[in-house]
Amino acid sequence: RETGRFAVAAFFTAHVGAERVGSGEAVFDPAIPLPVSYRVNRGYHPGGEVAFGDAADDGAFSLVLEDFINPTGESSYGLRNDTSGGLSVQHTELTAPHDPSLSVALIEDIAASPSTFFQSNWAPVGAGFDLATYDYLDLRVDRTTSEVSSAPVSFLVELVNGDDSRSGAVSIDEFLPLLPPPRAFTGRTLQTVRIPLGAFEGARLEAIRGARLTFTTAVEAGILVANLRATRNVTTVLRPLARATAPAAAGGVSTTLSPLGAEAASAFEPERIGAGNRIVSVASQDSLSVELTLTTARFFEQRPRPLRLSIGAASSHRALHPNGDLHSVQFSLPRQAFERLQARERVRVDYGPDSPIVWDFGMLDKALLDR
Repeated sequence: RETGRFAVAAFFTAHVGAERVGSGEAVFDPAIPLPVSYRVNRGYHPGGEVAFGDAADDGAFSLVLEDFINPTGESSYGLRNDTSGGLSVQHTELTAPHDPSLSVALIEDIAASPSTFFQSNWAPVGAGFDLATYDYLDLRVDRTTSEVSSAPVSFLVELVNGDDSRSGAVSIDEFLPLLPPPRAFTGRTLQTVRIPLGAFEGARLEAIRGARLTFTTAVEAGILVANLRATRNVTTVLRPLARATAPAAAGGVSTTLSPLGAEAASAFEPERIGAGNRIVSVASQDSLSVELTLTTARFFEQRPRPLRLSIGAASSHRALHPNGDLHSVQFSLPRQAFERLQARERVRVDYGPDSPIVWDFGMLDKALLDR
């Protein structure tokens, strides 16, 4: 419920009203890690018009590479796809809750081997699509059932150059823990993986004719693949979000929610907001707690992590926005913690460790209590 609340608030603050904050879109983009320790599946499309192979340079945010809309064995551009290693591939439609027009590839009978692969071909040998102006290779993927091991599974992704050579392989688990769906068939999200095109060493992006998925590790049951696209980055991020690691799954497997690499995961200087901040009141709620009301000209963005109040060594996450006003927040602080504070302590609001934004409210005068 809380995840949904933050997502809805982020969507509307990013797209509605005079004070839009575009960085709210980062909650939805799988290329940007969520600063939470639990599993969140995200499906994504950058929006706008969708281009096809003969319009690769028309400025659209998304270029169709493979949508599995033709009969099994035939790519979306009418070329024969390749398989090896005995696996089976079937183009099929998904049932609710997905759009009934969505076609996917159901890949089963997977025997782990460097020679077990599925390859989608968009152009003949000697030709290819120009992906040089795009940023990501996107694909949607899920496991077919939850009645299998809860450990993540993986496969490798390569780009096929126009001369039929291949790029270096990128492992899907660097970008996504491919876990079983939470509620069997009804829980299949077909979450989106966004792999930077720069991650494919040796890819000649001016002419790419296909993509190969190689299954070198065991995959129980099967997997679903949909919507291979080349996409452009449209997400605004004020500051990088911290890398988050999910708790160990059954069997002791710990997974990283999304990759940024060591550089992006390292410490960074947050955006500090001092102007337009005011401590409105400090009042007793009851004998056990004290309420602080704060206002700011730069409203408090709703993010996956809740706001945190820090006053000296004391802190609180117990916050609400009076009448839904995101320019105002009321924090409840235990009275004992308030009484332990020095006469004047600095007040700030943020999102916890590695917060990308910090609101600085200056020094709190404890003598303001109930005045």
